[in-house]
Parts: sequence; C-alpha cells; structure tokens
Amino acid sequence: MALSARAAGMRDRLRRGSLGMTAGSRKPVLYVNVNFGYQQRMTADDLRTYSIRQLCREFGATARALRFYEDKGLLDPTRKGQTRVYSSKDRARLKLILRGRRIGFTLAEIQEMIDLYDRKEHNVHQMAVALPRHRARVEALKQQLEDIKGAIETAEEACDWMERTLAEHRPDLLPGAEDYARLLKERMNPDNHRPFQTRA
Repeated sequence: MALSARAAGMRDRLRRGSLGMTAGSRKPVLYVNVNFGYQQRMTADDLRTYSIRQLCREFGATARALRFYEDKGLLDPTRKGQTRVYSSKDRARLKLILRGRRIGFTLAEIQEMIDLYDRKEHNVHQMAVALPRHRARVEALKQQLEDIKGAIETAEEACDWMERTLAEHRPDLLPGAEDYARLLKERMNPDNHRPFQTRA
C-alpha cells in the first residue's frame, strides 16, 4: 500500500532517529512530533537545568523571591534530594515574572499570561492577552515619564531660585562657599605672599 507524503516523511524521520543536528550548527536538536506531523525542535539549551543560585545570579533575584514565586505556583522546579532543579521553562517564566513586575503587572496578571502559555501555537493566546495590557502599561509609563520630567524641571527651578537668593543675601551659606572663602583668604593674605628672590 502506498504511503502518503506526510506518512513517508514521518517514516524517514523515525529511521534517521529523533536526535539530529541543525543546519549550520553543532548543537544537537531533539525533534518532537505533535498532532501527526507538527514538528517542534528542542535545542540543548531547552534541556538545560539550573540551580537556584544560578538563576539568582543571572537575574539579580533572591532565593527568597524564587521560593515565593514557587509558593504562588508561578515556578515549578523539580527536586533532587533537598535541592531545587529549575528547567529552561522555569527560567523563561522567571524572566517573564521579573519583567512583568518591573512594568507594574500584578502576580495575578502574570499568572494569567503564564497559564495561557502554549508552545505549539507560538504563544498566540498569551500574546493576545498580553498585548492590550502592555499597550496600556506603556501609555501609563509614558505619562509617568512626563510627570517625572515635570518634577525635575520644578526641582531645578527651585534650586536655581535658592542659589540666587543665597548669593544675594548670604553667599557664605552657599554650598562650597566656605572652601571658596578659605582659598580666597589664602591668596589675599600678605603673610603668605613670598616675593621673588634672586639667587646669590
């Protein structure tokens, strides 16, 4: 019985084995067939594991924070005795968690996006949920930036006004005025003046 092109291709891949090499790369690649023909490639990096110390060092997080995210169900490390072992998926989740926290997402919002993670569909559901929220957060950050710029301008104007006022009424109270006065006094003090002496 003749095989279809898809079936023949699957047969050939099985004969070659599931572990191969990517074109132009020496990294081993694991081919995973999903849903009759969907082929997903996993690199050696995808199979790598991490210790809690490695992730803390890479992302500048604390071990306490990682354990907290684990308690909240955001991370799911395996155990090797008493040692936590984190997968590449945990690493990707931690990166998403920390990025989300930096731009102001709550843990509940981050959890919702992570729950929608579906690698087979290239994260389209996650993107659909995250996109409008990220857009809204960007606009909020832009407004915060404008507010910060305005606050800086106000503070600079206040500093300029105080410096002018002190310079007019009490210049001796200006920052650095004491050092300047001492230097000026040393230069104008005749006792410190050494006239030019000719050699004998």
